[in-house]
Amino acid sequence: MKDLTWRISRQGSEAVMILEGEFNDTADFRSLQQETLDSPLVVDFGGVTRINSTGLRVWMNLVTKLNESGVQVCLDRCSPPIVGQLNLISNFAGEGGPGRVRSVFAPYHCASCDQEHMELVDRASSADIPETSFCLSCGSATTFSDLIEMYFSFWMNP
Repeated sequence: MKDLTWRISRQGSEAVMILEGEFNDTADFRSLQQETLDSPLVVDFGGVTRINSTGLRVWMNLVTKLNESGVQVCLDRCSPPIVGQLNLISNFAGEGGPGRVRSVFAPYHCASCDQEHMELVDRASSADIPETSFCLSCGSATTFSDLIEMYFSFWMNP
């Protein structure tokens, strides 16, 4: 178990918060209020391996406070546990909802070498979600490991 860590960096005019680890009761964003944040804040969820109910409450409190202070939150590189929350909780992304999600990691499986891999799907450049991809290990064709309509329901049914 790796507790959640976060750091903020600047990328051009955006503030980017990179999260890594398990989003649980140890998540602490009190020092975030000391940061000067411009709108929007891009939250990189690529390193989040798990989120539990306490972590969810911490996140929802944070995103509500950010939205109340005028900071728009954009979600980027959402890991499968975060995609699950996006599908369950309509305001997980804060004001603007699913429209504020830039990209997600999608799971693919290779039947040839029995490997799973994640492929980043960018909302702006992906009109269609690919049902197949290529294995990073052996180069064979892979298939989407879930039901596309279910996994991406937050995008398809905003």
